[in-house]
Amino acid sequence: MRRNGNRLLGTVKMNFIEYISIIAIGFFMVPSPKAAADQGLSQAPILSAQQWYWALDPVQSPAVSSQNPLTDLQLMFTPLDEQALANLGNLLPGKRGYIWVRGDFPGIISFSSLPLGLFLGRVTMTDQTWVNGIFVGETGRNPPNYFSYWNTSREYAIPQEAIQLGKPISVLLHIWVDGEGSLASRPFISYRQQTVHASRWENFWNSTVNLMFAAIMLIVSVYHFILYYRRKKDKENFSFALLNLLSVLYLSNFFITELPGMPPLWLSYVSFQKFINLVLFFMLFKLSGFVRDYLRRTDPAWVFWVRVLLFAIPVGIILLCPNYSTLREVRLLTQLFLLPPLAYVLYIPISALIKREGDALPLLLGFSPMVLTALLDIFLHEVMKLYNFPYITGFGWQIVLISFLFLLAGRFARARNEAEELNAHLENKVKERTEALSQANMQLQQVNAALEEANYRAQRDLKMAEFVQKSFYPAFLPALNGWDVAYAFEPMSGVSGDLYDFYIDEHTLLGAGLFDVSGHGIASGLVAMLAKSVVYRQFTDGRDIPLGEVMKKIDEKLISEKGNIENYLTGILLRFTDDRVEYVNAGHPDLLYRSGRTGVVKAVESRQGESRGRFIGLEGLSEGYRSLRFPIHSGDTLLVYSDCLVEAKNAAGQEFGNERLRETLSQAPAEAGAAAVRDYILEKFKAFLSGEPPKDDLTMLVLIKG
Repeated sequence: MRRNGNRLLGTVKMNFIEYISIIAIGFFMVPSPKAAADQGLSQAPILSAQQWYWALDPVQSPAVSSQNPLTDLQLMFTPLDEQALANLGNLLPGKRGYIWVRGDFPGIISFSSLPLGLFLGRVTMTDQTWVNGIFVGETGRNPPNYFSYWNTSREYAIPQEAIQLGKPISVLLHIWVDGEGSLASRPFISYRQQTVHASRWENFWNSTVNLMFAAIMLIVSVYHFILYYRRKKDKENFSFALLNLLSVLYLSNFFITELPGMPPLWLSYVSFQKFINLVLFFMLFKLSGFVRDYLRRTDPAWVFWVRVLLFAIPVGIILLCPNYSTLREVRLLTQLFLLPPLAYVLYIPISALIKREGDALPLLLGFSPMVLTALLDIFLHEVMKLYNFPYITGFGWQIVLISFLFLLAGRFARARNEAEELNAHLENKVKERTEALSQANMQLQQVNAALEEANYRAQRDLKMAEFVQKSFYPAFLPALNGWDVAYAFEPMSGVSGDLYDFYIDEHTLLGAGLFDVSGHGIASGLVAMLAKSVVYRQFTDGRDIPLGEVMKKIDEKLISEKGNIENYLTGILLRFTDDRVEYVNAGHPDLLYRSGRTGVVKAVESRQGESRGRFIGLEGLSEGYRSLRFPIHSGDTLLVYSDCLVEAKNAAGQEFGNERLRETLSQAPAEAGAAAVRDYILEKFKAFLSGEPPKDDLTMLVLIKG
């Protein structure tokens, strides 16, 4: 092809990878054919090095940009093959120091008006570069406090005076090597616009893409931190938020040098790489936490401590490394510690899949992109030796995080759908009841006499039910070894939905329970009497099993025996063994504990926070009950109560409330005995209501350890 004006000619030597790179550069970044013709780019040359050489630096200090190393230094160059360019550390004793690398490029036959540029691509660690003895630029911070710009593509303008017509072009690099050193890309000389585009292209895939993903991960992290703050029960949101934040920190290794003002002068490269390595291990540690939280699993204590040990050992090794070369040498050793946690991460969903848990398979498939990209990286870089090809395992990990994001979003959507369906079901039920009530009102006049008769019978039955119910509860308690007990039982109407019981073997108090049946009236009272019998049997038969299992059996038995009755229960069950208390809460107000030594009152709850389990007597809830154990000392007081005690309101609409109850218990005269504490609380409670009657049954148990 011919055109007017001067032409820049040169020998073009390329391999397959260079050819693909040129096509990519031309397709994505070179101007349109018309613009190229206007700018003289239609015959843009790609001049590759014909031979590479290397030489030790006799001075071992940063070069001065004003000197001409080719003439000022007596350098003994040795031929260097392209494969060795990817691992310059092997050429230096101790794999640490400065090295000179020279590339001989073909000469220029004639000049063009367009400026020339040198594309070096990624260079590890730092570089200072000359073209035909003229300094053209440097990238990275040299020792003593050096910082490698390993992922930044080098591109330098070639001054016109550096090119001599018809003579070869010599490119000289002064490179700092510390454990690793390389020219990872394929250097070439071409028009400046070509080299600039090639550099931008490489920076985009190696740095900018990771920066964009990091920004997205940061937003996702903040979003899931907010979700966890609003609903702390969903711990997988916290684990996922932390996993994204750690991924942002890890990806900073790829783009930190592209950020304004980074890296700071006080930050050394070895310190930064230690930080990146620590983040990697912490990421894997939290990855197992996310998988466990997502599948609602709980690790045994020994598994947790093994995980901590496998985390602490490599962390200690990394922190003790004196320099970057040592850090690289121990990399294989430390990475071996990644295998057990990674195997454990895969074991959790695989074991759940074997048990046919529905969430396990999508979670397991979510890991596949990282596995595939890791295998592809090994093939491309270790087998095919394509060192200038970008690493894509990071993209695989980003796809894994995106898949986890979709899993969490799907779970959230399912929960919303179930809530809406339940709400619609309740609305239909209310509508049916309203229609039935309307029909009953139309017949009210006809059945008035029958209703009066029914009301008389109902009152009679209510009194009978009240008498029968009272016979179910102990009229008095015998003297108990080691305990002083008092209770209050005040039904709102004749029949109470509250039930309480003490489990006594001769004069030994084995346990106590207080339960509250939903609703009011005879139905609630009958369910309470049924439940009292069930609770007693299961507590008595379950002395040798955890109290949480006893509560679970109570739940199953009640569901079976009450049939289609809709009432459910909340409750507290206590078991006493020597000087310890075992406690289970099934959706009931907190158990209050007053220290006999300090008088401080607090709610008994788990170290993990929420200690309340689900309601009793409702089908379709698969969660079990958690039992808590705590010591109790002489003079300590336990207070168990129904919700009436804190939810009752005075004439001004104010509730007695939890804080007021705790303050009242702390001031009660515990030294005078359980009855005195009970009477003090009831006195303060009724004084607060000022004659306003409670709207619910009131039951209270006071137990003081002797």
